[in-house]
Amino acid sequence: MTRAGEDIVINVTAEEGQDAQLWCPGNGLVTAWLKKREDGYNDRIVFHDVVQDKFKDHMFFDITTGNLTIHNAKLNDSGVYWCRVGFKEFEIHLTVFSKF
Repeated sequence: MTRAGEDIVINVTAEEGQDAQLWCPGNGLVTAWLKKREDGYNDRIVFHDVVQDKFKDHMFFDITTGNLTIHNAKLNDSGVYWCRVGFKEFEIHLTVFSKF
């Protein structure tokens, strides 16, 4: 985890095929998880405690901790994620590396 002023950036690594655990450092209820797409837009993964349909097959949101678990992580799961707590967003960088 690095801290630049008020900004917190968390770096997470996971081996391909293993679960990747993303945690949100904010104090309070996590209301959303998003992933930045290559086109610059964001995909909503979790919104108001609900995992969106296209992510339900391999992502799990724990409402009690705010953690997002990516099951059987793939290389294309790598990228920049954000969690939202109230009006604050926290950035998480996930790198999934090949097991070979």
